[in-house]
Formats: sequence, structure tokens, C-alpha cells
Amino acid sequence: YNYSQIGKISGHFIDNYAENKQGISSAQGGAIHNAVAGSNIGEISAEFVGNYATSAGGAASGGAIWNAGVSSLNNSTFSNNSVVGAADTTTDGGAIWNSGTVRFVGTNTFSGNTSSTGTVLSKNDIYNSGTINISDNSVLSISGGITGMNGTLVVGDDATLQLNDATISGNSVTMSDGATLSMLLHSNKAGLPIDGNVILNGNSNLNLSVLFDGGTSGVQSYAISKSIDTTNGDWTLGAITNALYDISATLTDARNVVELSYERKSVSDIASSLNIDN
Repeated sequence: YNYSQIGKISGHFIDNYAENKQGISSAQGGAIHNAVAGSNIGEISAEFVGNYATSAGGAASGGAIWNAGVSSLNNSTFSNNSVVGAADTTTDGGAIWNSGTVRFVGTNTFSGNTSSTGTVLSKNDIYNSGTINISDNSVLSISGGITGMNGTLVVGDDATLQLNDATISGNSVTMSDGATLSMLLHSNKAGLPIDGNVILNGNSNLNLSVLFDGGTSGVQSYAISKSIDTTNGDWTLGAITNALYDISATLTDARNVVELSYERKSVSDIASSLNIDN
């Protein structure tokens, strides 16, 4: 627990936990609890594995880190952390719960983090109702998604947010100059990867991978987010390559919808693209 100032934390946090057995309060931060708005952790450079917060009746939040102040994460990894609650409890932030400010510096990765209520298990990396800053030239790679309420996520100059197959909800996303957003789209999967507004401040990049779940050819539209604010910038759609399909892609004038035309390659073309003799 930190109620004041800590300069640096480093090392390995494995199988630590916060537990509420009585069900009359809450469990917060399995490994680190940055308690109040004035508390500050200057740098966290660590591996977080298998940490959890669990509650028999109250809320459980922040499987690895619960943050209400300011925390800076530098080249850290979060894997298989979790929040676990009874059937009628609230569980948020499989790895991190944040109502303050979290800064990501360097390369930070998330995998296998979850949130469960009763028998319902969901992928979840971060719950954010505060501010997340991905520092300039840094990379944040998530796999379980970011949830929250009225949260803000800022991708700094030349920084990268690798959304992969995950989603963002309850947060707006601001893309700074040279920033890159990478995500995976499914041809048969509905829903918005970003269920909120994206604000473009400068010239940024949108990189997409597409998983086609059957079909030989077609035209498909993918909404990236509810809306894109291009008042102070725009973004460029990167090339989309696929070993099995020829793909052409365009951004609509609103900049929040990608339109794809695709056609399955011949066997000889697939073999050629994979450098296989057919």
C-alpha cells in the first residue's frame, strides 16, 4: 500500500493477492495498491504474473495494480492476473484498475488477464476511469481489452497502441502526431473495436489485420469507432496483406469506417506468396 511517494519499484510479482473473505468491503490491488490521488510511484519496471483480487461479496478490482494516484510503468509485463467475485459482485481490471493517471513508457504487454463474476469469465486487461498516457515512442500491447467509464487514453507522438483482437469501451482515444493504432478485424464479428470517440491530433496511422472466416470474395465495411474527430489531424490506412486473399481497402470520408474488397487467391498464388512450390 502506498499513501505517499515511491521512487521506483522493480522485480517480479507472482501470485500475490488481495482477498475479502467477509463480503462486507472490497479487495483492491493484488500486488500494488496506490491508494489516493496524491500518491505517486515514479517508476514500476516489473513482471506481474498470476496476481489476483478476490471478494466473497464486495467489489474486486485491480488483479495486479489498483491505482488512484499517479503510476508510471516502464517495460513491464502483465500475464494471467485476475479479479474474481461472487455472482452479484462487481469485478473490474484483470491486471490494472485506474481512476488516476497511468503512464506507459517503453514496451508494456498484457496477456491472459481476466475478470470473472460468478461463473462468467471475461478477458480484461485494464479498467480505466482516469487517464492513460502512452508516452512518445512507446508501445502498449493489450489482448484482453480496456473497459471503464469516461476514461481517456492518449497515444503519444510516434507511439503505438496494439489493440490486437481486443476492444476498448468507456474511453475516448486521442492519437498524437505519428501515433499508430493496430487492430485485428473479423469478417463475421460484429461490434466496434473502440466503443467511443477517437480524436486525431496530427497525422497518425491505422494498421489493420483481417481474419476472414470463410467465403471466396466480397465487400465488407468495418466501423472502427463511433466517430472520428479530424479537426486537428487525420490518419492514413496502412497496407493490408493476407496470405489467402487479395485485399483492397479504403477509409470513408468520416474516417471511422474501413471498406474492404476481398477475393480468395488461387492455389498457385497462395503457394507463390508463401514461397512454396506447387
